[in-house]
Amino acid sequence: MRLFDVSRNTISNWVKEGLVPSDDNRPYIFRGAVVQDFHKRRRDRRYASLKPHEFYCFTCKAPVAPIEFVREPLATLSGAQALRATCPRCKRGITRFGTPGDLHVDRSQDAPNTTEDQTDEGELKAPGDIWIWHTKNDRIIHAWQISAGRFADATTDAHLRAIRFLEGAIRGKPFMALTTENIDAVRSELKLQISGSCDAPKSRSSISHTASHIRKFLEWLLKQDFASDLPRDLPDYIDLPRAAYAQCLPRPPKKYPLIEEAETMLQRMPSRTLTQQRDRAMFAIAFLGALRADTLISLRLKHLRIAEKLILQDGSVSRTKNGKSLEIWWFPIPEVFSAEVTKWDDLMRELGFQNDDPLFPDLKYILTGYRRRFPNAPPIEPMKTKTAVTKAFEIASIGAKALYTPHSAKHTIAAERDRRHLTALERKAWSENMGHETEQITERHYGQLSPDERRQAIENIGCGSEQLAWLEGLTNDELGAGVRQLLTRQLENKKRSNG
Repeated sequence: MRLFDVSRNTISNWVKEGLVPSDDNRPYIFRGAVVQDFHKRRRDRRYASLKPHEFYCFTCKAPVAPIEFVREPLATLSGAQALRATCPRCKRGITRFGTPGDLHVDRSQDAPNTTEDQTDEGELKAPGDIWIWHTKNDRIIHAWQISAGRFADATTDAHLRAIRFLEGAIRGKPFMALTTENIDAVRSELKLQISGSCDAPKSRSSISHTASHIRKFLEWLLKQDFASDLPRDLPDYIDLPRAAYAQCLPRPPKKYPLIEEAETMLQRMPSRTLTQQRDRAMFAIAFLGALRADTLISLRLKHLRIAEKLILQDGSVSRTKNGKSLEIWWFPIPEVFSAEVTKWDDLMRELGFQNDDPLFPDLKYILTGYRRRFPNAPPIEPMKTKTAVTKAFEIASIGAKALYTPHSAKHTIAAERDRRHLTALERKAWSENMGHETEQITERHYGQLSPDERRQAIENIGCGSEQLAWLEGLTNDELGAGVRQLLTRQLENKKRSNG
């Protein structure tokens, strides 16, 4: 009722018209996909031809099929007639016009045992033919969703997918009747998926997360008053043995450009139009702050602080992972990245955009001069999807070694950390600036070596023995002069990279 701003009677009418609840209890529980499909069908029917017994109600904005109607002749040369009836939904008068031949079908005179769909010669769709899911547990899952309000939306969706997997693996059996054998069957299904012995194999990471989410759901279930009869050790039966994870080959490392290649890609991107300039700025800031695409697209102008070389990741208004807020200092990468972002910020403010407007608005606002025409209009909302960022990376990847995704920027920045001779403190600061609580997260998930890079590194082990012998032959004065020269060169390079 809140979502669609309708009354209780409207929901009841939708049920009468074909919106199928999960069960017969009140208040109604509906699957989200079921509600979406119901309204899609109603919208599609709005533009379809009326069946012989249907009227179009302009109040309900939908075709309706009254049982009784009155036929009235009209004084026209064509002999047109009108049918008048009462809408079964809103009880208002409705009218349909046509020739006598058009209006010869009366629903009450039609075959009494045929459904409304069968009076049309088109494709027959049985009620509920899209719902192949189980519904016995929907009320329990709804209760879990209320408790999951402490999670971010993306996290809730991930947990819900795991719960639905559990439900599918036990063939829709009520959660109130779960046994240890049921959970063991779910675990066996996960083993098949991780081994690749099924039609839909999953990676080690996916299986690990699914098992973890199912365990947490079972732990929540056992705390509920209505689950007092369930075995208390149910969660323990979902844990997979280490051998199952060990037999799964690791996923191939993600493709990402080194920072030198990313610099070349940025310089090669076209910059004639406002659209192309936006593409360049989105590509540049993804590396400058190691930003996720969703976070990037939801940034506001006020979140970019040029003078401080800072990006403010505000989890309260931006779409960030787990709602995390973070101050991100620009990474010390080639100056072309920061110059592109600075140029875009200047351009946006020249076009009249304000602090609360998105850093990267939809093109319709940029190309039409929206802010100059409506300077007092409310703040513009950020784009809902990351499609624009994905397209920018596709354009940048033309002529590159691979087609890179927006997430590859985080891998590039993580790899750059390992390529530099940093102190322990600097490495820790680099990881935290990426939003990682520990260095291990950076090392485990980002910037991993490709098989070729790993092979080359192995082959080069020991190749420095000749150089080591040469160093041992140097005097202390010669060695000190060389170290001084090396440090001077490194400091100059660092100053250049910091602008």
